[in-house]
Amino acid sequence: MQDAVVDVARSSGSVLLFGSPSYERENGDIAYMNSAYLLKPDGTVSGRYDKVHLVPYGEYVPLRRIFPFIGKLVAGVGDFKPGKGFSPLALDGLRLGVLICYEGILPEAVRDYKREKAELLVNITNDACSAGHRRPISISP
Repeated sequence: MQDAVVDVARSSGSVLLFGSPSYERENGDIAYMNSAYLLKPDGTVSGRYDKVHLVPYGEYVPLRRIFPFIGKLVAGVGDFKPGKGFSPLALDGLRLGVLICYEGILPEAVRDYKREKAELLVNITNDACSAGHRRPISISP
């Protein structure tokens, strides 16, 4: 699947911004994040943003450490780790602020990107449940 995504950037000669789960190893454990990747036209990763504000009971279970039994009540819920902050991704000299899903309604996220000198904000979301099909857009700086 990774090759198919990289091929989109290469064959179109365009930058591609897309969402995907990611992971990192921490002290022998695996930590998952809800991430956005920026691919260059040559297929190399230019940057990654890890979602900071996670959806309770969708991307993580609140109070799981205090009440371990809660995890059994909400089987199938993700257990993602939040990102560290709102750092813009570089796109040919343009500073791109990425917001995933409902982060787009959070004023503090937009303010943090503004402080970090983001010049363009992009909100990505999973539209798999919506009616109709959408085509990707291409941004040329």
